[in-house]
Amino acid sequence: MDHRLIFAMTLVAGFLILEGGTATISTSGNATFNTFDVQPLATNITNAMCGQRKLCLTIPTSCDPAGSAPCLFASASISSQGNLFFELRGISNVYIVLGLSSDSSLQNGFMFACGQMNGNASFLYTNNSLNPNYQYQVVSASGSVSGNVLQCTFQVSGLTSSILNFFTQINNLYVFLATGNIINGMSQSSAVQLFNTSSIGLINMANLITFFNNLLYVPISTQPLTASITNATCGQKKLCLSTPTSCDPAGSASCLFASASMSWQGNLVFELRGNSSGYIALGLSTVNPTLNSVVFACAQQNGSIFLHTFLLKDSILSNFTSYPVVSALGSVSGNVIQCTIQVSGLNSVILNSVTQTKNLYSFLATGSITNGIPGLPVVQLVNTDFFGLMNMANFITFFNNLLYAPMATQPLTASITNATCGQKKLCLSTPTSCDPAGSASCLFASASMSWQGNLVFELRGNSSGYIALGLSTANLTQNSIVLACAQQNGSIFVYTFQLIDNILYQSTFYPVLSALGSVSGNVIQCTFQVYGLSSLVLGSGHQIRDLYAFLANGSITNGILQAPVIQLSPTSLNSNSVIPIPTLPLTTSITSTNCGKTKLCLRTPNGCNPAGSSECLFASSATSSQGIMTFELRGQSNGYIALGLSTANTTQYAIMFACAQLSGTVSLFSTKLINSSVIQDSSISVDNIQGTQNGNVIRCTFNTAGLSSTASKIRALNTTFFVFLATGDVNNGTLQAPVIKLQPVLVDLANATVNLFSSSPPIHSYSALLILLSVVPFQLF
Repeated sequence: MDHRLIFAMTLVAGFLILEGGTATISTSGNATFNTFDVQPLATNITNAMCGQRKLCLTIPTSCDPAGSAPCLFASASISSQGNLFFELRGISNVYIVLGLSSDSSLQNGFMFACGQMNGNASFLYTNNSLNPNYQYQVVSASGSVSGNVLQCTFQVSGLTSSILNFFTQINNLYVFLATGNIINGMSQSSAVQLFNTSSIGLINMANLITFFNNLLYVPISTQPLTASITNATCGQKKLCLSTPTSCDPAGSASCLFASASMSWQGNLVFELRGNSSGYIALGLSTVNPTLNSVVFACAQQNGSIFLHTFLLKDSILSNFTSYPVVSALGSVSGNVIQCTIQVSGLNSVILNSVTQTKNLYSFLATGSITNGIPGLPVVQLVNTDFFGLMNMANFITFFNNLLYAPMATQPLTASITNATCGQKKLCLSTPTSCDPAGSASCLFASASMSWQGNLVFELRGNSSGYIALGLSTANLTQNSIVLACAQQNGSIFVYTFQLIDNILYQSTFYPVLSALGSVSGNVIQCTFQVYGLSSLVLGSGHQIRDLYAFLANGSITNGILQAPVIQLSPTSLNSNSVIPIPTLPLTTSITSTNCGKTKLCLRTPNGCNPAGSSECLFASSATSSQGIMTFELRGQSNGYIALGLSTANTTQYAIMFACAQLSGTVSLFSTKLINSSVIQDSSISVDNIQGTQNGNVIRCTFNTAGLSSTASKIRALNTTFFVFLATGDVNNGTLQAPVIKLQPVLVDLANATVNLFSSSPPIHSYSALLILLSVVPFQLF
């Protein structure tokens, strides 16, 4: 029989039991666990790159995992995504184990087990809880079995930042390797003894090793960097720092160089170039950089480049993963090291915290590597006025410039127009009703919603510097969010600022997910998506704040945006608009098949057929094992059909999903009903949206993730809601007051075994004030 792999991870002193041909995870209680398939492992595990790209542990010492002699082997490294990557190889008829613990009793830690049994392959994990929180997610697992030789690899996310930081406080991480034999029908108490320190001999725990200090220095491997780093566009598209001052990183002379820019995804992009037989580094700090700073180091080892992210504190380097490295490229030629890296989260966390102190200190350094472990950095460029430590010769504070690090855009090939203003997008312009597609001066902005639920903005205007849209919850330009599109050397860049006391500070609370731009003469055009703006408008207790918008332009001096010149004063939001989400074509029919089996159904009139031609307002819900809810809606309306969810037998406070026909297409509106008002709701993730219409028959389907947690304040119990059905009119792209067709019915959306049929209820209508939430105060044309 071709035995396959069983892979298990248990958390907090959990134990593996195999009973009667099945595998379970057992702890002191009855733990809940999840399973998924293990992928085939195509290559054998070896000790190549041990001590260079990965940390290795073996029993017997220095045995060869690729050989035929007995060898229990484990390695740990960090993947390019920043996850911990483990390898396990050993000989056993049942399983092999890698264990990590904060103490020598092995009772507080983690165990990873790979096993074979009955030709079945599965992955099991738990955290010793009836309601486990899988914060340490296994991203992938692969394995192979050949006779009694077991091999597996797996990636774990979250372990680097949370667990390693946890162990850092304890200053010890005990590591052990083990094998085990289990008798069919073994009881839980026997399994406990299997991993108990009083029975160490049962698992051959031969060489308990503490290697946490080495684990602090696990590097991230880089992909090849094919282009040379230059100082081109310094001060324009990127901020630069070098020693000697103004040295050329593309030349042959010694030059330690760093640059910072922003990718179109909103990540900080760093370049590093310097001469070293060990490593070169860039350090960032809000205080004394020698005492507490984040250090990005590019190191050469055996002709390859590896990236280390450290926290330098009290002259100790420790691994630091709070700001994940998204990508890393590197090259080495002799002692010339070059690398580029993208870092996620640094702009939002570090820059925002620094904004309060108005300083971000930086330094350049080099260092040596001994036995694969980096030594302390030797600072080459620091501040002469900052304590005078470590020969601080030429320290540079470039935070004011870093505030203006732009996001590069991809080319925008289509012109921005006022088509569909008031229907599919909200528009604002000065002069009033000017044509953004014309040749006359026109400063124009629009807002719409993507199918993912993000806000999509368009900006068009005339400027040799930048154009901008401002958003504020008060009728003021100060303390506002400013979204700016700027032209520099024929390219367009997007900036997100907070305007305070007429000074622009970079703001990353509302991430820009994608950006397109073009420039022709002084005509700037750009489009971009923004996530999270709903928090601007929806206050505590779901109180609705007013929202104002203004238009501006401004100049750029030495790559720094100057204060905006207001061209259109703050304008109150239009209170009659909710932004539609476009749908993809729906090619399948909506039917009552599997109602009461795999999906829960509601309909009115009673017993109507959603696949027929007669009047039928129909809705269904199905819930996946991952908690994703799929909804179907079908009904007759010249405007919209809607499904509402509430915690009480009322429609005064509810979520409402409406599918509307607009200009021959179907769009989804995600709204909330609050005190008989219908407002935009972008807090719930809606995706896989599909829709179609035929005459007045509207059909749509969509998914929601995390409905129970996101909408916690309108939940009843778990997935239990009062559900109602409604229809309504659409006037100039604006939803009118809903007409309730099916009064609220209490159902558990996760229970598909109930098939609900309604009798036609009395038709109720209530007035509704439809106002815009999480967007901008745009006037409609």
